[in-house]
Amino acid sequence: MRFAGRFLAAFFAGRLAAFLAVRFAGRFFAAFFAVRFAGRFAAFLAAVRFAGRFFAAFFAVFRATATLPPESMSDTFLHHSSVKLWQRMPEKPRIFTFDVVFVSLNSQIVSPIFLAGCVDMSSTTNIAERPDPKMLPEVGDLVVGVLGGTGEQGRGLAVRLSAAQQRVVIGSRDGKRAADVADAIGNGCIGMTNAECAKASDICIVAVPWDGHESLLRELADALEDRIVVDCVNPLGFDKQGAFALSVPEGSAAQQAAALLPKSRVVGAFHHISAVLLLDPEVSHIDADVLVLGDDREATDTVQALAQRIATMRGIYAGRLRNCGQVEAMTANLISMNRRYKAHAGLRVTDV
Repeated sequence: MRFAGRFLAAFFAGRLAAFLAVRFAGRFFAAFFAVRFAGRFAAFLAAVRFAGRFFAAFFAVFRATATLPPESMSDTFLHHSSVKLWQRMPEKPRIFTFDVVFVSLNSQIVSPIFLAGCVDMSSTTNIAERPDPKMLPEVGDLVVGVLGGTGEQGRGLAVRLSAAQQRVVIGSRDGKRAADVADAIGNGCIGMTNAECAKASDICIVAVPWDGHESLLRELADALEDRIVVDCVNPLGFDKQGAFALSVPEGSAAQQAAALLPKSRVVGAFHHISAVLLLDPEVSHIDADVLVLGDDREATDTVQALAQRIATMRGIYAGRLRNCGQVEAMTANLISMNRRYKAHAGLRVTDV
């Protein structure tokens, strides 16, 4: 009896242990698979949610365009943008893509539809207000005047621009001297006095010495009205230690020009281009960037396009006119480089 009791106790204890083991294993594997496939299940739910939003957006677009008059349909189109966001994980990066569809009518975004993510946008944002910075206007039909065009810098710019089939007018205090320089350059250049040059031009490049900068612009304020005025003057001094930047009460030569020419659109540019390279007929390409500064977007775009008329040269927007002081002053550093390395240094902007 005693043995039988122990046997039965051991038997039932084993059955109970087996039952508990099976129950534990079931819970363990349930938990394991729940953890293993939770990520995939979440991804599946996200895909279903995305698909629902996509079709909702599609039918919303269909309803929006179906109510437009026929004559507007040619101007109605969709804008689809995809924004990729990097999420840094402990082991590897993942990319999540958020899509937005816009209904646009006559260049006005009238109905933004968000497929995923949260983007704060106005429902009446004008597409033309966000132009591509690399899309520049055509400037081939504009007349470019060079005030002080008989000096080395002005003459060099006239040579390169006229070689690119740009119409160029050379200005000088002495009209006859300007005409002689224009004849020597050729390429259709013409020469006249500074005042006549200002009136005959769409864009005027100021390439006079710093000492004559203020007096010339005061004299030509009326003639330069409504013109784009490109100031390439560098206020520099020289002593035994080399070139150095001069202090300008307005902040820079370009800012002084803006103060003297309130009815003109002043842009700072062409500060760092070597006159020696511009005038050298053996140099076919000038590998340099032109930093363009100004407060008028249309004017700076026009000057960037003008700079790019010269082979391998680029016009790069470099900020507002108030930042022109350090750009002008850097010419002193380039002069020091040229003296040390016997070169004609310029600037190249990377990653643009």
